[in-house]
Amino acid sequence: MVGSKGQHGTIGSSQHLVNTLSLHTVKISLHPTYGHGNHSRRAMMDPCSNLPFDEFTSDDEGKTYAFRQNVFLRLDSKRDGWHAWPIKHNWKEVEGTPDAVFSWDHKMYFIQGDQIYIYKSEQHYNLVEGYPKSLESELGIQGPVDAAFNCPNSGVVHLIKGNTMFDVALLQTPRTVVKTWHLPFSHVDGAMCGSDGIKVFIGTKYHKYDSVMLLAMSRIQPIDHDIATELMGCSPKDPHKEHHA
Repeated sequence: MVGSKGQHGTIGSSQHLVNTLSLHTVKISLHPTYGHGNHSRRAMMDPCSNLPFDEFTSDDEGKTYAFRQNVFLRLDSKRDGWHAWPIKHNWKEVEGTPDAVFSWDHKMYFIQGDQIYIYKSEQHYNLVEGYPKSLESELGIQGPVDAAFNCPNSGVVHLIKGNTMFDVALLQTPRTVVKTWHLPFSHVDGAMCGSDGIKVFIGTKYHKYDSVMLLAMSRIQPIDHDIATELMGCSPKDPHKEHHA
């Protein structure tokens, strides 16, 4: 009996050790890994990181914005050091990452999936009453889209899906697609048009075109321009240092 009792004691102690280790393992596996998340967030907030931007746009008031995931940077002013801010800071109703953004007639248009939000471009952006609405009812095209841009003094918005660009006449009622173009790219992240032409953003690079016609008809590989150094004012990265980092 003594031997049997000792055996049970040994088994009980072993089982207690297994339970303790199992519980400890569960606690370890459930503990969040904050380091990786903080690193990703820092990269998202840093204009000089290698993360691509989702969209760029300029409004009629001369403000230029870059959008990345759920934050934005204002590029026409360095007063705040080009800090990244949550999109909801300016456009409270927009949740998450916009697919495309463009400006026209003192209003800013945000496209997410098959929805569109329209804001008055005043000192503070105010959502136009009745929005969001479906993209199809507003612009005559089904979402989602990859990019959108409108050139100065133009009543046409150019919506890009994959390698196709759809021109929508904004002055028509109802608004409909008036022309379709096939682009030399399989996908773009964003696009913007200004007095210096059109910029098409793909990854960490962008390409420049003097007109919509040249963008649509060109079949020559365009020159790569670096977003970080040319638009964000970042220092060129040292490839030797990056290789040994």
